[in-house]
Amino acid sequence: MHPRPPFNPNSLPPGMVLAGKYELAQPIGWGENSVVYEATHKLLERKAAVKVLAKTDEESERRFAREAKLAGSLSHPNIVEIYEVGRLEDGRAFLAMEFLVGETLEERLLRIGPFSIHDAMKAGQELLYALAVAHENQIVHRDLRPQNVFMAETRDGEVLKVLDFGVSRRFGGEGDSILTRPGSFLGDIQYIAPEQLYEDGSIDQRTDIYAVGVLLYRLLTGSPPFTGRTAQLLIAVTESMPPAPSTRRPELTSDVDRVILTALAKKPADRFQDAESMAEALRLTSLFSSYVTS
Repeated sequence: MHPRPPFNPNSLPPGMVLAGKYELAQPIGWGENSVVYEATHKLLERKAAVKVLAKTDEESERRFAREAKLAGSLSHPNIVEIYEVGRLEDGRAFLAMEFLVGETLEERLLRIGPFSIHDAMKAGQELLYALAVAHENQIVHRDLRPQNVFMAETRDGEVLKVLDFGVSRRFGGEGDSILTRPGSFLGDIQYIAPEQLYEDGSIDQRTDIYAVGVLLYRLLTGSPPFTGRTAQLLIAVTESMPPAPSTRRPELTSDVDRVILTALAKKPADRFQDAESMAEALRLTSLFSSYVTS
């Protein structure tokens, strides 16, 4: 692959039309590997978000193609919808997808702080419903964190959407190792399951279950189970169980503690074995917590 010059977001000005269909507006988001533009499908008059690959290396191209292929194969109200994949004139890939209005879980947490028990349980259930569909298709996300979960405003109310399948992989299939080179990781170490830290670690649906446990821990307490420098985090993730969430937020019930700590078990066999069973546990926990606190 011949390297292309560094990507300048302003090189795709408002009004430019991609693939004869998508008329671009201003950039609305930047990531490590891509830029996202607001756009309109000229024929359908439907808004879209167009994600353009910004990096030029083969690894970024491979992840971008994987996101398009895997996310595009999934259909669920809690997963961002992929419309199509194409290329710019310079050969750079782009991805057209559902246009979302709202904020990420990270932005929500920074804005309002910890969630109520009911809202955290609801977000967890919607996330698990999306993951259940991915897992049925033998896809593990591998990078669930607040930046990759979006709270979208719709006509029917707020709906959670799972984003960014760029480092996802099929069960037992080939994919990038979380450890790409010494000191360099894919994703956020705070949300990585212990088995992801091993080159030959077995990755399946229970890996995502662990990340959901971390997300819920943060939604309810305001911080992830483990914090610190990289070396401290690596030791904690592989060797230590975190304090029960109720030690950081006393009004949380023992049932909340039990569900989250089960998801955070070091051994995959000790966690919930599928997304559906954890979603049901969250539903019952939410009902019981509402009864106790009412």
